Amino acid sequence: MIDLVRNYYNTVRPGSILFPTIPVIYLTPILFVQDQLNIGLTIYSILTFYNLYYLGSQFNTYLDYITGVDNCKSDDKTLFGLMTVYEIKIAMLTSLVLNFIGIGTLYFYLNIIGMQSRFLTIVLINLLLIFVNFMYTPLKYIVIGQFSIGLTSYVYTLLITYINTGVFSFFDGNDPIACYSLLFHFSYHHCAFGNCLRDLKPDKESGIITIAILFGENISKYYYVFCHFVTFYYLFWLSRKFDNIWLLLVPSLILPFLFIFCKGVLNGNYQRLNLKTLKLYYIYGLAMVIGVIIGGKK
Repeated sequence: MIDLVRNYYNTVRPGSILFPTIPVIYLTPILFVQDQLNIGLTIYSILTFYNLYYLGSQFNTYLDYITGVDNCKSDDKTLFGLMTVYEIKIAMLTSLVLNFIGIGTLYFYLNIIGMQSRFLTIVLINLLLIFVNFMYTPLKYIVIGQFSIGLTSYVYTLLITYINTGVFSFFDGNDPIACYSLLFHFSYHHCAFGNCLRDLKPDKESGIITIAILFGENISKYYYVFCHFVTFYYLFWLSRKFDNIWLLLVPSLILPFLFIFCKGVLNGNYQRLNLKTLKLYYIYGLAMVIGVIIGGKK
């Protein structure tokens, strides 16, 4: 059992273990402010997203290894000394088993709180989330991995909003939860693109075609910087739409640091770019949540 836990921990890439907490920071406090938060259902959503995100990471490690994309010089060294192919297969099976245990537990909980009518839809969203997590790795070999990343964040938004509210609020542009959650989509795309930019040279040597390779290094680094300012423009739009200047003022405090960071990227500093991008979105997310709390229910 100890070996199983240790191997599972190794497969989830400890360096990015906090990545799935982005939607927790963004969506949970906002649901609370809007009086639409069910603690039990939200805990299920969070654990499910963690588990299926890790399943996608495990599959990515496995597929990159057997296709020769990863080697002993790659950043992901999971299958180069940490564990065997058999052990990562066991880890993927463990993720699937944990997921279906969660679905079983959810069924009983929904019956207890009288929301059993939501169960089938939640299961379908869960299965769709498994599918889009699996699709990222093969799709990234043919440029459109970013599409899968965006779809993953979209499906998770459907899960956490539907499970709490009973409606697909993402389709309503006037719903504050739907509008706030778009920043979560930006973060997913931006972190994934940072990963592609960081790995541009080894990916090119491996023969795969990512969006960064398609754009070329110069366009890619300018596009990466441009995405940061799109994020700030979106915060400005939110502040106008919901008459809440705090949504823009609090994130603006990091602008001096952001200019220095972006200058480094334009000069070719891509080291740990995906994780640095993740940290920036923690700040964006925390700042947005502070602004939402100060502004109150909309």
